[in-house]
Parts: sequence; structure tokens; C-alpha cells
Amino acid sequence: MPAEPTFPIDEPAQICPPRKRGRPRMGRKLSSTPSVPSVSSSCKPQLRAMRQPHNQVERKYREGLNSDLERLRRAVPMLIQSNECMLIGQPKPSKAMVLAGAIEYIKDIERERDELREELGILNRGAKRMATWKGASKMKGRRQDSTTESSDGEYKPNTVF
Repeated sequence: MPAEPTFPIDEPAQICPPRKRGRPRMGRKLSSTPSVPSVSSSCKPQLRAMRQPHNQVERKYREGLNSDLERLRRAVPMLIQSNECMLIGQPKPSKAMVLAGAIEYIKDIERERDELREELGILNRGAKRMATWKGASKMKGRRQDSTTESSDGEYKPNTVF
């Protein structure tokens, strides 16, 4: 009888094992675990093809971060001056310097905001005192200084006795 033909089904299948979670092991073979099938040479190009889009995603992510850091560097006034330094040969500020400069700038702006709020509160309290003082002097029949708007839009003082 002639030998039966062999079909690819009889040969070990060259199916790529499912990808495991975690970091892939690079060039490391585990001889102590014979139950783990080795990745066939036909699967390696497929793994590399799967890896390439991830590399592109990472590159796009890095480029996005770098462009945002550059925008931040241009937005912070004390770092804009460093742009002039680059023209004369000094290196541009590092990412850490950009972040530190931005943090310092934000703190300065917050400090200025708090000072302006305090000044506004003082002015508002003074305006209230002035309003109550004018109201009290009007009631006592004392001289009251007031202003009226003229036809040309300017305020002119009036003295009432």
C-alpha cells in the first residue's frame, strides 16, 4: 500500500501563542519551563508588526508633550527671555526648568491676585464709609459736596448748604 499523504494538520501548528500581559521578555529563554511553547520564527514578524504601531503611538505622545512644553515655555514671561539666550548660544531650558518656571510664575500671579483682592476690599470698605458719611452729613443739615453730570458727560462738583 502506498504511504498515506501527510496533511498540514498532522504537523505541529504554527499558531502564535496569545500575548501575555506585562513587559515582554527580550531575548530571554526559560529552559526550566518546557511547557511554554517557543515562538516560531513565522510569528516574530507578526509581533514586530504589532509593535510598530505602538512605537508610532509613543512617538506621537512624546511629540505632543514636547509641543505643549514648548507652548508653556513661550507663555511664561521669565522663560521667554531664555529664548534670546538660545540665539547667543546658550542651551534652551530643560523640561524641568520649564515646569519649575511655570510653577513660580503661577505662584507670583496668585500672590498678585491676593494683593489686589485685599486692596479692592480696602477700597470697597472706604467707599461704604464715604457713602455712610455723606448720608450722615446730609441728615445733619451740614454742607454736602456732591457731583452732578453735565451735558458733556463730565462730573462737576456742587456745593449744597
